[in-house]
Amino acid sequence: MNSFGGTVTVIALTLVLAGVDVAESVLAKEWATRRSPWLLVAGLAASVLLFVLFVVAIGYTEMSTVTIGWIVLMQLGVMITETVRYDVSHSPDRWLVMGAIVCLLGYLVVVPSSAT
Repeated sequence: MNSFGGTVTVIALTLVLAGVDVAESVLAKEWATRRSPWLLVAGLAASVLLFVLFVVAIGYTEMSTVTIGWIVLMQLGVMITETVRYDVSHSPDRWLVMGAIVCLLGYLVVVPSSAT
């Protein structure tokens, strides 16, 4: 796999991991509120899917790159979900810091690490 294709794959897997994790967070919050059994089952299925996706992702790149990307993008997704779905207002400084972190994450993913 060429460098560009590898980078695109890592970015795609990281985005999918974060998306599944955000969905899992929403399912957990909704289950805590509604106590619907299907929400619990869906949350458990999302957890299993998250694990499988993580195993696939670390086959393409370093575990540290995937993990930091997943966590940063998941946190961004949670902030957006809280704002849109749960009417939580985050301060501008939090959004600014999150933007800076996402930019730094982009640097880590795009710039190849030197072999030691």
